[in-house]
Amino acid sequence: VMSTLVGLARDRGLLGLDDPVSDHLPAGWTNAAAAEEQAITIRHLLTMSSGLNEATLTVKAAPGTVWEYNTDAYQKLRRVVEAAAGSDINTLSGEWLFGPIGIDSPQAWAPRPGAFATMDAVGDKAWALELTAREMARFGLLAQRNGLWAGQQLTDPGWFAEAWTGSSRKRDYGYLWWLLGEGHFRRQGVPTDLVAALGARDQKIYVLPSMQLVLVRQGETARSAALAESDFDTALIAALRDARA
Repeated sequence: VMSTLVGLARDRGLLGLDDPVSDHLPAGWTNAAAAEEQAITIRHLLTMSSGLNEATLTVKAAPGTVWEYNTDAYQKLRRVVEAAAGSDINTLSGEWLFGPIGIDSPQAWAPRPGAFATMDAVGDKAWALELTAREMARFGLLAQRNGLWAGQQLTDPGWFAEAWTGSSRKRDYGYLWWLLGEGHFRRQGVPTDLVAALGARDQKIYVLPSMQLVLVRQGETARSAALAESDFDTALIAALRDARA
């Protein structure tokens, strides 16, 4: 969802993906030196290639050279979009995205609660998005339809194709989307166009345009989880393979 909001901000001329993050956020959004901070772009955050150390937010690699999943780095995108648009994330989400596709959740974004509340190395709280399963499915359907909803083109027609394109650093990762059909699941016969939003605690949205399929998972974390994947993904991939046989 955050990836899509960045795309919608670009559509409105509020930012560019190759803008330095520091064009939108004040100095000190990392613990890197000023010149190092200036070298990190919005695209780097979208593609998990900022080069930042998640624990310290100092530089461990040149931006764009290494893929490494970094929650604290990509969380800065909320602040970037808010700064570029001059509004808060819930208002922007409602006006640009949720309202048009029928999601009525005015406080969907909030700092992570209770035991899941965390703060990064420069003092920014981690935020989360809370939607119902049907609301998640609505977003999945928008993605499956390339941003078209009820006859209205909400995103650039090519946005999801762009967001679902991997890089030389990580062929199975796009703009915060996992490209499951381009990764190790491909050897198991999964369709190459299977993509997924794999969220914290195993909350997931899968989109498979070639089968006109959107599937949502909510509930407790699956038994075996590593990074964003879990044994639920393995079971789903097997079921999809059997369904296509």
